[in-house]
Parts: sequence; structure tokens; C-alpha cells
Amino acid sequence: MNRDNFWFTRIVGIRIRNEAPPDRPGCWAPCMWPPRRSSTHELDLQKEVTTLQLKLLRANSALAIKTQYASRLEFLLHERLTKIDELTGTIDQQRERIRRLGVENEILTAMIAAPPVEAGSLRAELLREIKP
Repeated sequence: MNRDNFWFTRIVGIRIRNEAPPDRPGCWAPCMWPPRRSSTHELDLQKEVTTLQLKLLRANSALAIKTQYASRLEFLLHERLTKIDELTGTIDQQRERIRRLGVENEILTAMIAAPPVEAGSLRAELLREIKP
């Protein structure tokens, strides 16, 4: 590249194709083509990609919210089942207590209703019932 061409390139900003720059004489500069314009099909595809990315972000956000909601519900369900088990145990204990009190009540009622018996005759009756 000659000196005149160099100054023309510096002032105007246009480099003649396939000429090496002055600071790198052995290196050839690449061709400077203007950027290629995208076709309408490529633009449509780019819009579709952007739209799908937004939909994916929204779906991921909704999924995260629903997952968090489900985990809260699972925790509440666990707490509720724990409380139900505790109350069921309490109810079973009270039923057993009521059953024992009922048996004790029947025994005491039978003792009050029966005429007094001598100890020896009671023992004889019990032995007769045990030995057939």
C-alpha cells in the first residue's frame, strides 16, 4: 500500500480491499463488508424465540409458586395429622378409663345389692364354681 492511499484511508476511513495496514505489512486485512441484514423469516424466528423464552420464564415462575404452595400444604397436613393422632390417643385412653370405671361400678353395685355372706361360705361357693 502506498503512502497516498494510507492517508486517504485515515481521513476518509475507507480501506482498499486486500491491502495490508502500514503497521503490519505481512498481514492482510480482512474484507470489511457491511453487516448482513436479517431476513423477515429470521426476524420472525427471533420474535418467536423471545416470546417462547418469556413464556418459559412465566411457566417456571408459576411452577415455583405452586411448588412452594404445595410444600406449605404438606407441612400443614403433617401438623394436622400429628394433632389428630394425639387426640385419637387421648380419646382411646379416656374410653379405656370409662370402661374400667364401668366394670368397677358393676362390681360395687353387685356388692351393695348382695346380702352379706360369711367368708367361709363364700370361699366354698367359689371353690365349687372353679371345680366342676
